[in-house]
Amino acid sequence: MKKVLAVAGTAVAAYTLLAPIAANAANTRSGERTAAVAPSTHLSVKVNPMSATGFQSIGSFSYSLDGISISIPAGCLLGHTIKGDGKKLDSEFAGWTCAPPASSYLDFNEDMCNPRIDFIYRDTNNKIYSRYTSKTKYGCWGASGPDFDAPNNRTLAHYGTACAALYLNGQYKAQQCHNITP
Repeated sequence: MKKVLAVAGTAVAAYTLLAPIAANAANTRSGERTAAVAPSTHLSVKVNPMSATGFQSIGSFSYSLDGISISIPAGCLLGHTIKGDGKKLDSEFAGWTCAPPASSYLDFNEDMCNPRIDFIYRDTNNKIYSRYTSKTKYGCWGASGPDFDAPNNRTLAHYGTACAALYLNGQYKAQQCHNITP
């Protein structure tokens, strides 16, 4: 059986990723609902071909308080979703969202502008074999940016990783990857 597992920075067990984040969460793009898998029962749960969704923090920001500059995590996350089975990708998309306090402190007229997402595919030796660069969406966005879609209904050439890399104003900001395994 083939499956898609999510990785956000380091290897994460599928039940660890799904249980806290996706407990009965609605997928707004498809209307699907995902049930949580409890860690104590994960070995007895059949893993079906499924979606993988992962999140990666988008840097940090600074603000001044009484003349002191404070740097804190931005509270913005790059989300990346793949639907498919093994090397077969039915759909893939990515975008960002920000939560307070980031949405209160970021200057969305300067900080979250002119986004694009590159969908990058690496083989098991970490060599890039394919890259899809989305068109830049000119303008500035608030706490939720636009979605970007990779080409749908295709088969990857190799097992390895599928990543979404976010660029704002032409500058790299974050990357979120999924392992693609047999």
